[in-house]
This record gives sequence, C-alpha cells and structure tokens, in this order.
Amino acid sequence: MQDHTRLMMEAGFCMLHFPQRSMAQIERKVLNGMRALQASTLPPEMGKHWREHYDRYQREGSAALRALLTQHLALCLAEGQDT
Repeated sequence: MQDHTRLMMEAGFCMLHFPQRSMAQIERKVLNGMRALQASTLPPEMGKHWREHYDRYQREGSAALRALLTQHLALCLAEGQDT
C-alpha cells in the first residue's frame, strides 16, 4: 500500500473512486499511465503504482486488472468495518 493511502486510512478516511469503466478503458488507463512514465524524465521511484500495475498486467493480462480493482474495494470496505 502506498504511504499516503496508508496515512489516510489510519486517520479513518477511505474514499472509493469508482467510475464505471469497461475493461478496455481500464486497460487503456494502465497502458497510458505507463507510456506517460516512459516518455518522462521522472526517476524510477516515481509512479511506482503505474509501473507495478503495468508489470502485473503484462504477466497476467486482464485478470490483473480485475484483481487490482477487487483488492482495492476489499481493502476500503474492510477498513470501513472498523469504524
């Protein structure tokens, strides 16, 4: 989990950003995020989540996209049960 996300959740804040998207749109989002990083001069530690999502997508295909969404929702829902 990213540091800023962890801090927000420890403070009791979790917002679900859940736009309705098709799998093709989610795929484009991951690919465009990685292409933007590749075209930039940002150091490797920047955009870590895009790099991780892209690497996982390259290994697992669309199953990776579904898994990422499922994990995010489960984490936010589980945190909400504690309050």
